[in-house]
Amino acid sequence: MAALVHPEYGVDLSGTMLEKCRERLGVQTPLLLQENFTDYVLPEPVQFTYSPLNTLNHVPFDQREAVFRNVFEQTLPGGRFAFDSRVVSEARLRTANRIPVLAHRTPEHVIYQTASVLNWSTLEMQIDACAEHLDARGYVKDRQYFSPMPFWNIHPEHIRAVAAATGWQVLHLWGDFARGEFTESSKIQAWVLQKP
Repeated sequence: MAALVHPEYGVDLSGTMLEKCRERLGVQTPLLLQENFTDYVLPEPVQFTYSPLNTLNHVPFDQREAVFRNVFEQTLPGGRFAFDSRVVSEARLRTANRIPVLAHRTPEHVIYQTASVLNWSTLEMQIDACAEHLDARGYVKDRQYFSPMPFWNIHPEHIRAVAAATGWQVLHLWGDFARGEFTESSKIQAWVLQKP
């Protein structure tokens, strides 16, 4: 995304992700800050903040309001905050809870992931993943287990409440990246908020 929009700043808690950004963007790399989303401070407020790829799903429930408030403080009046988040119904969560699923397959490897709900009231989850490396006949030659990844499912009503509590106005809520209507069956919620 940064290669398309040429932002002035990039914020991530992971030094590894910031290094990947430097590698991909080269001389077009923005000023990168290794900071937490809850309390980073930009050199100057910005007109637009984009938080891609379910970033907010990795923010703990009790820190979400701090994130929205901090982005609000780092935004110019009239500025916007755009982000997306997965949407999974509670019924689907209950059906898929702790059941391994095939996430990706190529002739060389297979990736399985298991989502486990740890706390139903906050929708805190843990995603575990395993990659099986295959030989030329398709047999498993070794396995690689990845560190568990914390993940919080977010209901649209919660985002709406946190946005209101932190001063944001909701401009748009779409159900996909093509600006389709958000419905109960949407798997994505794409938001655009505006600072008054």
